[in-house]
Amino acid sequence: MLDIANSESETELQGNRQIIAPYRGAVSYVQFTTDQRKPWYIQALRPDGSPLTFGYDVLDLQENNIGVVGQGSRLFIRVDEIPTGIKVALNDEQNLFCTITFQHVIDENKTYICQ
Repeated sequence: MLDIANSESETELQGNRQIIAPYRGAVSYVQFTTDQRKPWYIQALRPDGSPLTFGYDVLDLQENNIGVVGQGSRLFIRVDEIPTGIKVALNDEQNLFCTITFQHVIDENKTYICQ
C-alpha cells in the first residue's frame, strides 16, 4: 500500500494498491494512475441563497465532468486551465443546470452565485 498522507503534491492518486509477485531480493517497479490537473474549491449558492445539491456533478461548458458538489455547497473541481464557466445540476431528472462564470481567475475565498 502506498501512503501519500504527508505529500505536498496536488496530484490525485487514483489507487494505492497493486498486486505483484516479486522474486526474493527483487525491486518491483509499480505504476499508479494519477490525476495531475489543478484542484479548486469553490463556494457557490443558488440565486435565492440556498445551497446546491450535495453529490451532483459539476461540468465544464462542453459538458465534461470536472468535479462534484460537496457538503455545504462547496464545489470541488480539477482542471488543467481555469474554465470560462462551469455548469452545476439543479435537477438531474429535468436536466436543469445553473452556470457560474469566471474571469480567468477563481477566488476560493469568494461565494459565487450559480445562475
